[in-house]
Amino acid sequence: MAKTKKRLDWRSIVSRIINDEDLISPDVQESHPAMKELREIVFLNGLTDREREAVGQYFQSTGANIPMKSCYRIARGGKLDLEELTEMLFVGLLPDIDYEDYLETKERKPGISARDYYEQVYSYNEKDPAIKKLARMFAAILDTPDEPVEEFLPYISSVEFEKMKGDIKWVQENLKRIEKSKKIWPKELGRRSR
Repeated sequence: MAKTKKRLDWRSIVSRIINDEDLISPDVQESHPAMKELREIVFLNGLTDREREAVGQYFQSTGANIPMKSCYRIARGGKLDLEELTEMLFVGLLPDIDYEDYLETKERKPGISARDYYEQVYSYNEKDPAIKKLARMFAAILDTPDEPVEEFLPYISSVEFEKMKGDIKWVQENLKRIEKSKKIWPKELGRRSR
C-alpha cells in the first residue's frame, strides 16, 4: 500500500489549473500546454521536500532543465510509482467527508485505490465540471505509457569511423552508435566535394 505523504487539496486550486476551453479530451491531447503544465505540477508534487530541494539545486547549479517526470523517475530508482501518484492525485479531489469515507472503505477493502473510489463511488455525485475535467486529466497522465529510457551508446569518433568503415561486420554491429555519433561529427565529414 502506498503511503500518502500529504493530501493536496486539488479542489481549491482547480480554477487556476483548468482555464483552457480548447482542452476537450485530455487522453488524446497530451501535448496541449495545459496538460504539459499539469504533468510538471503532478510530478513535482510527487517528490518529497528533500527531493524537490535536490532537484532545485541541480537546476540552479547546472542550468539544465529536464522534465519533472524524469526527476520523479530518477528519485524512485528509475521507475514511476503509479500507486503513490494515483493516491496523491485522487485523494485531493475528494471533499473532506468523502475522503474520510474513502479511508473507511480502504480499511474494509484494502485493494481499492483512490482512483477506483473516485471513479466508482464519488464521480457520480460530483457537480463541478472543472473537477471532473481535472480527474480526466489526472487519468490521462497516469495512463500515458512510460516512454522507454534510451539506452546509452558510447560515442564513435569520426576518426575511428574512417578507420573502420571498410569492416562490414564492425559497421553492422555499431549501426546505432554510428547514427548517434554522426549527429555530432564535424559537418564536412561525408560531404566532401568530389
